[in-house]
Amino acid sequence: MPFRRLEDRIRRLCGEAVAASASDLEPVITELKVALHEHTESLRKLAASKLALCIPVEKPTEYLAISPMSVVCSRCRAQPGDGCEAPVRGGLAIVHVERIKLALAMDMSARDRIA
Repeated sequence: MPFRRLEDRIRRLCGEAVAASASDLEPVITELKVALHEHTESLRKLAASKLALCIPVEKPTEYLAISPMSVVCSRCRAQPGDGCEAPVRGGLAIVHVERIKLALAMDMSARDRIA
């Protein structure tokens, strides 16, 4: 007889696991694990759908500024992600003014295309 509700199936399997002999226990436990996994997934989906109703939808930012660290430095040829020179005391990276001006020019150009 098929069980309509997952919770009923889990209760039945728990009862079978308690009553099962050692040789019959493994298939019951395997089926119980599958049913518990299905139950966990359904609870996850339910929680996610409830949470999605509570989170306000924010308007995405229209534009992200270009970071000087994302362009090649025209002065020292430092690659994106690398500082222009060895870090100074305190671990701060040095960024040449030329690199900052290049990023600013690219930023202004990109903003003009959007507007």
